[in-house]
Amino acid sequence: MACNGSVSEENVPDPNPIKSDQTFDLSIQEGQEENIPERPEWSNRREFLLSCISMSVGLGNVWRFPVTAYENGGGAFLIPYLTVVFLIGRPLYFLELCLGQFSSDTQIGIWRMAPLFKGVGITSMISLVSVLTYYVYIMALSLHYLFTSIYSLTTSNQKLPWTELEYGYNYNGSLTDNNNMSLPEMYFKYEVVKEADSIVNMSDIGFPDWKLSLCLIICWLIVFVCLIRGVKSSGKVAHVTAIVPYIGMSILVAHGLTLKGGLDGIYYFITPRWEKLLEPKVWFEATTQSFFSLNIGFGSSIMFGSRNKIDLNLYQSSYIITVVDTCTSLLAGCTIFATLGNLAVERGTDVSQVVSGGGAGLVFITYADALAKFQWCPQIFSMIFFLMLFILGLGSVNSCVGTVVSILQDSFPKRMGWKMLLSGVSVGGCACGMMYTTPGGLWLMELVSFYSSSFVVFTSTILFLVGVTWVYGVNNVFDDVEFMLGTRPSMFTKICLKFIIPAVMIIILSCLIIEGMAPTYMDREYPLFALAFGCTISAFALVMLPVAAIHSMQQLKGPSLKEKFFQSLNPTASWGPRNPQNMEKWKEFTKDRDRSMYG
Repeated sequence: MACNGSVSEENVPDPNPIKSDQTFDLSIQEGQEENIPERPEWSNRREFLLSCISMSVGLGNVWRFPVTAYENGGGAFLIPYLTVVFLIGRPLYFLELCLGQFSSDTQIGIWRMAPLFKGVGITSMISLVSVLTYYVYIMALSLHYLFTSIYSLTTSNQKLPWTELEYGYNYNGSLTDNNNMSLPEMYFKYEVVKEADSIVNMSDIGFPDWKLSLCLIICWLIVFVCLIRGVKSSGKVAHVTAIVPYIGMSILVAHGLTLKGGLDGIYYFITPRWEKLLEPKVWFEATTQSFFSLNIGFGSSIMFGSRNKIDLNLYQSSYIITVVDTCTSLLAGCTIFATLGNLAVERGTDVSQVVSGGGAGLVFITYADALAKFQWCPQIFSMIFFLMLFILGLGSVNSCVGTVVSILQDSFPKRMGWKMLLSGVSVGGCACGMMYTTPGGLWLMELVSFYSSSFVVFTSTILFLVGVTWVYGVNNVFDDVEFMLGTRPSMFTKICLKFIIPAVMIIILSCLIIEGMAPTYMDREYPLFALAFGCTISAFALVMLPVAAIHSMQQLKGPSLKEKFFQSLNPTASWGPRNPQNMEKWKEFTKDRDRSMYG
């Protein structure tokens, strides 16, 4: 992220707080004012857009979307997904950008609007860190395939390693072993991840693989280098991470359409199965995928918005980003399912039965198979593709790591600098990520994904909407948006944010809890110790909600717990634009408006 200005130490003057119709004093007591430094800004709108596209368009589109679609019936998943993107994804993305742009603060700092909900920001940060640990592992897998593709050029027969294995098979697109596995699938399971058949006991998880571990370390080193200069360096990287990947995807889609059965696979991808619409799990997965793909619910878009000038047109920007993100997911889906259609024809089976289960391996297996079928120098195309996959992941990881470091830097502005915090996050993330390089790594990845980035994000986002649209007040939010952009959001957006989105998410989450939904790995159940591990992750994240709420109330001065509680539901004295001049203009703008609590 390139910046024009540098961080200054100027303090925002202590304005009078917005009063509600409550009878008690809502202001922060003397001595509790917050020191809020200025925030660096993007050099121009182009860098903001490219960085947001790089953040949103990543492995969530090319890796997670096809996997989720395959596991949920192909076309049966598209209707819920597109519905969720339109009704939930885009309004939430717009809201997060607006809150960041208005306050110039992170997902924790924005809760100066309602301190009782500060734990929502902390919980979403914990979820973001959990996602980071396995997201970089997917990048490591991409790097492993990239290195093996390069190495294949130096061998005497110059063949991709997944086209000729030690099992004695020669690749012709249809040969399989007794378990009906293609060579790319055998290569992934037996050579790359050395996947465990089960994890009945902890000993089944095994020890880290040295090759994958080395790739993981290299990935974190590259992330560290990309962010070493803070927001200045990551903005430049976004020019590459947001544009280059589309070249590789376009080539693979065009090639997939030429394969026998490719159109059948795409037809399976776009054909809905109406009975699936009645399953809560499909809607749950569609919502989770929307969050994961757009990177909402994790705080990254709030941080990106905080680097904007206060009057940047977010209506247009949010529309462009969400459309590009959705189209990229559909493009990646067509690529995967065209290859699956070809494999189905060669094996004489249905598309839904081509690969034994879904999981992270689905993408690496099908993409590897598609690359092996290039008639001219498949090694070169393989190198280009897996480099593209790595770059896609790098763009998203840079934004997520930048978000975590920004939050820590805002929390400890005088104790640790950017480089020290970045070093700590990189080393810690790499150490945690080592568990995925074990034979039981894919099992653990599905487990962490379910308990940290699905269930927790659902819960924190529901509370996020309650805090913003019901406690702070949707009318107050729209006043702030009007102050920034000159026009208020539509009534449809208001209905979505205040009623439709919370209601839909509560219904889906309730149905899943009632049904007792538990994570599975390729239709295999987890043992009790693994479920206990997953529940511990969720519990640790969710316990931050009451802990932070209690802490926020303790920071307030009041004669009784009741008054402290009501104070914590109202904006602090420092809530508003970070820039002092914008703060004064905002106070003048809202002077004659009804800024009541629960607006």
